[in-house]
Amino acid sequence: MCSSDLTAVNVLRSLREGVTTRQTDTISRWFAKARRQDPDAAGLALLFADFVAATGSHDEVVKIYRDLLAREDISPHHAAVVANNLAFQLAEPETAEEAGKLIEDALAELGPHPDVLDTRGTVMLAAGRPQEAVADLEEAVLAPTAAKYLHLASALARQQQRDKARSALAKAKEIGFTPGQLAEGDRRRLTQLDEILAE
Repeated sequence: MCSSDLTAVNVLRSLREGVTTRQTDTISRWFAKARRQDPDAAGLALLFADFVAATGSHDEVVKIYRDLLAREDISPHHAAVVANNLAFQLAEPETAEEAGKLIEDALAELGPHPDVLDTRGTVMLAAGRPQEAVADLEEAVLAPTAAKYLHLASALARQQQRDKARSALAKAKEIGFTPGQLAEGDRRRLTQLDEILAE
């Protein structure tokens, strides 16, 4: 897999809403060729999971992450990255317990990296623990992204801190928040946030 393939995945992730079938088909062919050449490469499988996540198939990306975690040849670092990513995908009330175990595994290996704290905060929110979510997410936004501010706004709103939630959402918009670029779970979080702020 060459660096242009990684760039293509990043572009797809940033565009999400405006991606064409032709673009995704082209990148799919690149991945198919790379996987034929090196079918056992864990790094390639992780990058492919990012591609699937960027193109919107939640169930498929969850399966890919689970398959990666089951591999015996994956490095501890890669396993922790996969655990973090899978925890984020599973940050829903019905799967929050599993997500919590995964994110603790990721933290044990990667430490309190802002992206990992963002995932843990999102998992805590899904588990109905908004106060703990806010604590993690306030640290996570020290390395700010629009998604992190959305997660913080969601947690603040769940604690009925509407003014702070509106401020966090405004910061997300300043950074470049675009609803069409959101992952499936974040779209649901935005809907719930809008409903709380409209009360």
